[in-house]
Amino acid sequence: MGCGFRSIVNGLELFNDFLGGALGVIPSHQTIENWLLKAGIVEYLDSCNKFRGKEYSIIIDESITVGSQKLLVILAAPAQHEGKTLKHGDVEVLAMAVSSSWKAGDVEREIIKLKDKIGKTPKYIVSDNGHNLRKGAELADVPRHRDISHTIGLILEDEYKERTDFKEFMDIIKKPPFETLYNLALALPFLA
Repeated sequence: MGCGFRSIVNGLELFNDFLGGALGVIPSHQTIENWLLKAGIVEYLDSCNKFRGKEYSIIIDESITVGSQKLLVILAAPAQHEGKTLKHGDVEVLAMAVSSSWKAGDVEREIIKLKDKIGKTPKYIVSDNGHNLRKGAELADVPRHRDISHTIGLILEDEYKERTDFKEFMDIIKKPPFETLYNLALALPFLA
């Protein structure tokens, strides 16, 4: 049983009505079809081919938890970007895998699978400071760089975590009406 693009629009409109318009403007059926063609499963399945014979890096993150399952996401980007910041279009999703836990050996296996698919070892890995990601990169024998946003966050946390004014501020932004902005700020690295 399938669902056409117009039916998707109808479903989104019903859902949006239920949410009191929280989704804003619903895209047209043509826009949804264009999105599917640009970022559909074919793009995902072909992503490893885009880095064959090229110097590439991977960005790896234990991204979200749903119930007891954790999502491991592996992105790829050109290893050299000549002083320019990475943009959304520079990055490709190479792998998404779900497990109840991601130990260092599991992370290593995912990295090796990608090395085998692409036919070349990534020049380096970027990850947060999670032990399993650090050790997984080490086991896969790929140099690792720290994710700058996580690293700066750890520095700021170390500096401010005991300050009363900071604790009060954090308590305030985690409650309505600021909690939506707080959650959006946490998601921004994945949306950029």
